[in-house]
Amino acid sequence: MNKSDHINELAAALSKAQAAIKGAVKDSANPFFKSNYADLESVWDACRKPLTDNGLSVVQMPKSKEGRLIVETLMMHSSGQWIAEEVDAKPAKDDAQAIGSCITYLRRYSLAAFAGVCQTDDDGNAATGKDAKKEDNKEETMTADELVEKMTTSKTIFELKARYAKYAEHIGKLSGEDKTRVIMAKDKRKIELDAKGKNDNNQ
Repeated sequence: MNKSDHINELAAALSKAQAAIKGAVKDSANPFFKSNYADLESVWDACRKPLTDNGLSVVQMPKSKEGRLIVETLMMHSSGQWIAEEVDAKPAKDDAQAIGSCITYLRRYSLAAFAGVCQTDDDGNAATGKDAKKEDNKEETMTADELVEKMTTSKTIFELKARYAKYAEHIGKLSGEDKTRVIMAKDKRKIELDAKGKNDNNQ
């Protein structure tokens, strides 16, 4: 790992940030392995505010060498102290989509490693409590109306993403029309929560 001559202030700030960082929600689906994972946006959602609140910023720059993609991640502190490291991988194909996916993959894992972000299945106790979570898991099937209600009653973006990931299997079993209803409900709620967040910041 490369670093500035001193990192004492950066280390203290990162320690405070990590105390506030929550797990990144697994809100994206991997169709090949039939599993969910936390995408780059979720990792950023989990760590952006705690980092910036403590004077920390992250820059990630891609480059290539000998057929391999390299992403350098640089974490900086307002004091001028910094740490940096590179990670590399070979894209599956030599086309724009494969290269973009590979860069995003490297950025996601590097950012999570630097900030100390772990992946979590959902927001657990913070949103519904352990007992409620267990009750939800007992549900064998859910109707489109029930799933729409889950989306529209989400109180935060974090909870919305967690619920969408949690009920992905139920959504996948719906007919095309019902599936569209749930997705539209999720998208509409996201817009509402984004607007609410902006209004709260302006107050």
